[in-house]
Amino acid sequence: MERSNPPAELTPAVAQKLTATFKATGESVWQIDYIKRALAEQSHNKCSFCECELGIESKYLEVEHFAYKGSYPEEVVAWDNLIAACRRCNGKKGVHDVRVEPIVNPYANNPRDHIRMQAYRLQSLTPVGDLTISVLGLNDIQRAMTARFKIGAQIGETLEQLKEKIEFYKEKQSALRRAKVANCLDALLNECLKRSPYAATAATVLHRESIYPELKEQLIVLQIWTVEFQELHDSSLALVLQKPAP
Repeated sequence: MERSNPPAELTPAVAQKLTATFKATGESVWQIDYIKRALAEQSHNKCSFCECELGIESKYLEVEHFAYKGSYPEEVVAWDNLIAACRRCNGKKGVHDVRVEPIVNPYANNPRDHIRMQAYRLQSLTPVGDLTISVLGLNDIQRAMTARFKIGAQIGETLEQLKEKIEFYKEKQSALRRAKVANCLDALLNECLKRSPYAATAATVLHRESIYPELKEQLIVLQIWTVEFQELHDSSLALVLQKPAP
């Protein structure tokens, strides 16, 4: 993930004042609309850890302090220490000290270097990945794996729809059928972009499906695959979690 500039309102002087207030009173000085708004925009309104869409059901946006505010009060409103998270991930991480036992920082680390996905279950590539999965409960069936399975099923269903639309177009090429193919492909690839909920899961499933490269080749032959679709394809490919070692 890319870290944006801090909100204009969070000047060094304001940050210093808020920090002093927190240290003196313990007040929740980070619960400010402009901070939450900027964090939500920065994370595409997703939890920075599990990728769920914030504001849906009980997944409210919470301001997560990557380095725990109780242990590192000087960083209570330090912009590089603030992360948009859902209530469940924020609660799971709790008081864990990332300086003593590091976990993946989605703004400083590429999760693909530490975590892979197999059968909708996250697996560690490194000790940091292992601790991240455990601390955040990222393999919890109720809150994480079920959501990944649903996304995977949706990707599979859309691929089947795309296959059918391509076949219809090949039977009788018309502007309407061509547009339906292009629209289906566009929707499929947009599910796999970083702004979409569970984008890493969607991208990983898409690029592991054997039918996808076959359909891509057909679309190239039919001259439906454009430069724009290639750009979307490349962007989604960058999110794919590594395949397990043979």
